[in-house]
Amino acid sequence: MLSNVAQIGNYVIKNEEKDLNNPLSILVENPNVKGNYKDILKITFDYNTLEYLGVYIDEFDKGKILKLMYKAGASNGADFSPTSKITEPEKTLKKKIIKAVSETRKYKDYKESHLLKKLEKSLKDNEDKILKDIIDKKGKDGTILTITFRDGENEYFVGDIQEFRNYFIYKATMDYYYIKTGNINSKSSGVCSICNEENEEVYGLFRKFGFYTVDKIGNVSGFNPNEAWKTFPICLKCALAVEEGKKYLDENLRGRFYGTEFYMIPKVLFDKDMERILNRYNDLVKNVGINKDYSRNEKHLLRFLKNRDIYCYTTFMFFNEGNDFKVLQMIEDVLPSRFSILYNAMEKTENMPVFKSYKINADLKRLNKDQREYPTSIFKNSEDLEGLKFLFGYIKEFVDNEVFLKLMNSVFSNEKIDYHYLINQFISKIRREFTNNKSISLSAYKSFMVIYFLINTNLLNTNLKPRGEIITEKSTYDYSEIDKFFEDYGEFFNSEDKKTVFLTGVLVNKLLNLQYQKRQSKPFLAKLHGLKLDKSKVENIFKEATQKLMEYGQEDNINYYSRLKEETARRFIESGGNWNLSNNEISYIFSLGISMSSVFDNLHKNNNEGEENEQY
Repeated sequence: MLSNVAQIGNYVIKNEEKDLNNPLSILVENPNVKGNYKDILKITFDYNTLEYLGVYIDEFDKGKILKLMYKAGASNGADFSPTSKITEPEKTLKKKIIKAVSETRKYKDYKESHLLKKLEKSLKDNEDKILKDIIDKKGKDGTILTITFRDGENEYFVGDIQEFRNYFIYKATMDYYYIKTGNINSKSSGVCSICNEENEEVYGLFRKFGFYTVDKIGNVSGFNPNEAWKTFPICLKCALAVEEGKKYLDENLRGRFYGTEFYMIPKVLFDKDMERILNRYNDLVKNVGINKDYSRNEKHLLRFLKNRDIYCYTTFMFFNEGNDFKVLQMIEDVLPSRFSILYNAMEKTENMPVFKSYKINADLKRLNKDQREYPTSIFKNSEDLEGLKFLFGYIKEFVDNEVFLKLMNSVFSNEKIDYHYLINQFISKIRREFTNNKSISLSAYKSFMVIYFLINTNLLNTNLKPRGEIITEKSTYDYSEIDKFFEDYGEFFNSEDKKTVFLTGVLVNKLLNLQYQKRQSKPFLAKLHGLKLDKSKVENIFKEATQKLMEYGQEDNINYYSRLKEETARRFIESGGNWNLSNNEISYIFSLGISMSSVFDNLHKNNNEGEENEQY
């Protein structure tokens, strides 16, 4: 993966006419990379006398990046030069600016530097006045604080001062091979693991992406941290190329996906294609928007990446960047053909009638903007909240973030996913909703949609396989068409025991709705054991539901749902005595029946067997 980033970095270095022999042009960072630090406050001194002249306001532009010479240091330490982003004025002045000058002066070559010695003294002597001037001049927007020097009409930034330049390079590259804690020093001559060339000096502690640490046994060769260069040797030029590549990723190909930050890293087989590929990726980013959030936008991402440039691979790196950079999940070298498969499966799943016709009752006028955003984003018809879109985010609603990212890796890498693990996660959430008297319908539909997406991509480790034929579109079925429903969704309903449990759930929800019509309550919910079911419990539920419907039928002189009862009873007989279903699978399929009972709402139109209007 680092070779991919280095490939991007080398392109940028060449395209922007930077020089690998001048590390400073690569090591400096853009302090306004996200566009929210547009103001500069310059603590200005006379270049010859180092007399404090005042704090002056300036505007940021990219032409000042090298002059500002910014690079973030540790959160509780100085940055790499006396240029910092203001957090709290007093803290930034003392802990960042003054400390950076002091650290530079302590560097072995500059202990007797006249400029640095007098600058440090002037900063400390005028600290209170400088702080007052900063507070008076600082606006509400993000502000960069730096030091400048005036010599007549000339103005010099820290990037123009040789002492600061040399110390910056020393400190920035020292991190490639030295850790103060434990006095670890890891560099030697050897072959670089990226360019595969012999170098007089390769480093062993390059941790720009935090792949490993040298303080853990087994992470380095021979258990000696000083020999970390043997595990992952990198030369200076390749390290600088990775630095430049990472900066490009931060500015252009960094986004968010359901709460987790990630890089989208292209790899081309031929360097000549890099410019064209990066331009295309930048077009994608522009279409997504300034916040670069791909959540609920994955279909657009897949549409863009599918069938594009067969010689281009894409790697997704999900990470957390706090005090340390931590890689959470890598999805490496995904081909355009894979994006195409996923996109087509997403389309196929969304167009299945059971999902196209799904609709929830919601009065959007009563919801505020934030409350409206989610329901309108998951439906194709956002006004009527009808027709579910497929979103990878549905998976995250049932698992934690670590598992979600691992499942995403399986999806994009074409690795099998444990069907029973998913069922257990689905029913766990559905049970919580049921126990808390919340509707389970949307969760049931979303989970079933995830299953069908995985069936359509042949990713489940079971015998649930995709079919080539297209389902005939039909939003509802009458009971003479129960077999047709099971045929249409036969990839999942591939055994009599599944069909039996599902129909029992359908029948129970018919009963619940009938109870609500008659009594404005649903007392039969207490018979469902909190959706912790097994074969015996389902059999008893069917008997009790049938008995209750018979009682209501005698009251109203109507044989409620007679054909559904007969069909379910027949399925019980055909399913036999031994069901090949786990208890969680039984509970889940039963919840699907409850949630999807409205699919069979044609019954009352044809048989005058009673109305129903709600799915639990």
